[in-house]
Amino acid sequence: MSTSKYSIAIVPDAITIEVIKELKLHLAKEIGWYSSKNALAHITIGEFEGNSSSLQHIHEQISSVCEVLKSFDISFEKLDSFTTTGTLYMKPNATSTNNIINVMRLFHQRLNLKGSVANPYLTIGRKLTLEQIDIGKQVLHFTPFHFTCSNISLRKFNPEITQYEVIHTYNFN
Repeated sequence: MSTSKYSIAIVPDAITIEVIKELKLHLAKEIGWYSSKNALAHITIGEFEGNSSSLQHIHEQISSVCEVLKSFDISFEKLDSFTTTGTLYMKPNATSTNNIINVMRLFHQRLNLKGSVANPYLTIGRKLTLEQIDIGKQVLHFTPFHFTCSNISLRKFNPEITQYEVIHTYNFN
C-alpha cells in the first residue's frame, strides 16, 4: 500500500488567504517565480506520511484534540525572514505565538509529526536569495492583521501541482 504526504495546518479565513495571495503575487511581480508562490496561506503544525488504512486513526486523533481546543485570535505583527533558509514570512505577536505553540504541542504529543514547534509563522516565500528577501521587505507593505483560528485542516500533498490541498477541516469545540 503506497503512502502519501500529509500536513496538519492552521488555514486562515478567506480574507486572510486573499491578503497573503496578493502579497505573494506582488512579490512575484518584483522577483519572478519563487518557491511557495502558489501555496495557500497556512501555518504548519506538523507533517507525516500515511496510507488509507492509517488515516482513520489520524482523523480520530485530530478530532480528539480539536474537541478540547477553543477559538483564539492570531495577530501578525511584522514581516520577517530566516536568511539561512531564504524564508520571508509573517511573524505572529508573542501572545499568538504562545497560543499556536500550545496547539502544536498538543498535536505533536498525540501524533508522530515531523516539524518544529518552536517558531510558528505564515510563509510568503521560501528558498529566496538574500537579495530577494531584501526586495520583499522593501516592496511588501505590511499592515498588522489578525484572524480567528477556530479549526485545523488536514492537507494531502498533490504531486501533480506540487502543493498540499485541504482534504478535511476539523472545527474546535
